[in-house]
Amino acid sequence: MNSFNESLGKHFSSLATSICHCWIVTRNDGLKLGFTDHDNELLIEGVTCRAISGFQPTQASQQLGLSVDDQQIEGVLDGDFLTEDDLLAGLYDNASVAVWMVNWNAPTERYHSRLAFLGEVSQKDGMFEAELRGLTSVLEKTVGRTYSQQCDATLGDGRCTVDLSVPQYKFDGSVDKLLHQKRFLSEGLQVFSRNWFASGKLEWLSGKNIGRIVDLDSAAVMDSKEVIIWEAMPFAIEVGDLFKLTAGCNKLLQTCKSKFSNHLNFRGCPHIPGQDFVLGYATSSDLHDGSALVK
Repeated sequence: MNSFNESLGKHFSSLATSICHCWIVTRNDGLKLGFTDHDNELLIEGVTCRAISGFQPTQASQQLGLSVDDQQIEGVLDGDFLTEDDLLAGLYDNASVAVWMVNWNAPTERYHSRLAFLGEVSQKDGMFEAELRGLTSVLEKTVGRTYSQQCDATLGDGRCTVDLSVPQYKFDGSVDKLLHQKRFLSEGLQVFSRNWFASGKLEWLSGKNIGRIVDLDSAAVMDSKEVIIWEAMPFAIEVGDLFKLTAGCNKLLQTCKSKFSNHLNFRGCPHIPGQDFVLGYATSSDLHDGSALVK
């Protein structure tokens, strides 16, 4: 359990205090950034917490039990420190945030009040707003395996074992005609079966989005050489941008068998009856020999 150091406790007991808040954000790429609502920079835990104009927190909501603590932070985007491009690229999604109460007259007198995670981050008109979620938000995540008719392995991982490096599961191409920021045409895709890359991945090899990976729509590659990505990219797609497609899987046993010949490694439970089984009833025309419902 955190506790005040002795000097900070005496400071809180004084008639006048000089307390501010500092936030140390650890992004998804490991970079640590510091912010403070004080009007001068402060060095906390080896991280310089910068004073950004308009950086203010709202009232924090903390409750007993397993309810998720909540707080909002608002501030001004700083082109040299906190950029719109980094927000759009998702570098701050679910980043960890260490919240400190600090005596700005003596920064060594500080208290680590809480650890939180960034939730939804939005920006508008040069301002950003971030949601701070408490540690209990981790309990909302699914941990371990759940019973499902569909496979719960990731295509190509150690549990799946499919080798996605073989030519039949990948395609290198370029944007030949832009239809929309989520749709474009590419020559050469017609050699693959319809929707061969549906639910797969697209990695940009050039252009403003280079290095970024996005999911393909469930009907991503059509007979007309069309590619449809699941969500718009943070930066504009341009004709000539290079990309790599990786085949996708809809997690069904039949697909695992016919498309990847990998049904022996299928990680789902296809023989579990669906919800319609509850409403079913026996008929004289059905074969009741105890055989598998799914073959």
